[in-house]
Amino acid sequence: MLHLSGKTKRYIAGFFCAGFLTMLTQYAAPQVFPVYLLSSVLYGFIVITWAATVERRITQREMRRYLLRASLCMVILFLLRMAKYDFFAGLPDVTRLLWYGYYAPIIAVAVLSFQAALCIGRSPDWKPSGRLGALWMVSLVLMLTVLTNDLHRQVFAFEGPEETWSESYHYGIMFFVIYLWLFLLFGMTLLAVARRCRNAAGRKLLWVPLLPLILELGFSVFLQTREGHVPSFLEHKFVQFQEVFCFMVIAFWESCIQIGLVPCNSDYETIFDLSSIRAEIADEEHRPVLRSAKPLNLTKEQMILAEKDAVMLDEDHRVQGHPIRGGAVYWVDNISGIRAIHAALRETGERLSEEGILIRAESRISEQKARAEVENRLYDSMNEQVRPQLVRIGELLSYGNQTEESFKRNLRECMVLCAYIKRRSNLMLIADRSEEISSEELYLSIRESLEYLKLTGVMAIAEQSGRRMWRAKDL
Repeated sequence: MLHLSGKTKRYIAGFFCAGFLTMLTQYAAPQVFPVYLLSSVLYGFIVITWAATVERRITQREMRRYLLRASLCMVILFLLRMAKYDFFAGLPDVTRLLWYGYYAPIIAVAVLSFQAALCIGRSPDWKPSGRLGALWMVSLVLMLTVLTNDLHRQVFAFEGPEETWSESYHYGIMFFVIYLWLFLLFGMTLLAVARRCRNAAGRKLLWVPLLPLILELGFSVFLQTREGHVPSFLEHKFVQFQEVFCFMVIAFWESCIQIGLVPCNSDYETIFDLSSIRAEIADEEHRPVLRSAKPLNLTKEQMILAEKDAVMLDEDHRVQGHPIRGGAVYWVDNISGIRAIHAALRETGERLSEEGILIRAESRISEQKARAEVENRLYDSMNEQVRPQLVRIGELLSYGNQTEESFKRNLRECMVLCAYIKRRSNLMLIADRSEEISSEELYLSIRESLEYLKLTGVMAIAEQSGRRMWRAKDL
């Protein structure tokens, strides 16, 4: 269902009242002002007023430019009519050219409307495609066709003398081509608006902007049946094609705006009243001009600080500001939820820190346990490697009734075996810590064993030449 605020209803009612009163001026003061001069000025003023609202309401930059250019073309249309009827009324050739000139702004309005429709839903920096230039090429050809009608008579064909051209003419084939082009452009405009609209409710009300196009089509067909002559009332034409065309274009776009097909920033006061946020808009002097249902009551100093950085009102609320055209907007953020999340994260971090300490302690214990297991395996391996020597030492020392000479001989053998056990264990420890063993260690092991062999009467010598060190695996 179409919903209009009270302010919007007053604007629309005022717009139609202004148009109706302008139509009545030709009856109220025909002797004071020239009929077409006064009505053209008033109609042009209505178009300019609507263009001013477009400048304020439409947010998409390119779309706003196209609609403003279309408004300018409509003003030019009324200026051409003013010149035709009030400034050059006694010059049939000039008035005929001005009459031809009507169709240039009319065609331009149709093209600009289609381009404006393509801007719906685009980003602010969107630029139209260069392929749209083909529309202007066709439109320029049709404009030139009308303006050069005196050369080919394919748009209007005159039957009587030049002085009475406006009373005796009929339409040529190019006239219907031009009208077909106009309705094709407006049809594509309506389809583009409906296709790019993201508001499902607005699509259901698509018949609203369709009504002005149907009325325009009906009025055009009515004019064709009367060979372009508008019926008179009390010796004056009640309405002309120019104001009908302009009013229908304005009604079309205004309908699109009101049903939500075209995004705009109107009725923001209602949004402030209905929203639950605390916000306000201030002018350049930091005077509040619009407040929400829950006002902020900020001081000027707080506003200035909020534009630079957030200002804390209390532990759970902060004020932020952002500059806009003509002033700035300020709003309050409730950060209680964020604070609760931070507290939960801090508590979780503390728990994780405690768990991290436990994990590190467990890791150290695991490392120590693993190291002990490795050392135990190493000692077991060492014990397994030297077990025969240990058994032999036990046997040598356990012999009973030994003579002194045999005891000394057994003791010397035990010393040799002990030297072997010592050096063999030392080499195994070194091999466990490093993949390489210096030949110096092997030399020391052999020399110590030979020293003890000398005690048994064995002649032995160990000699190492050079300073080059070899890897044990190379030996």
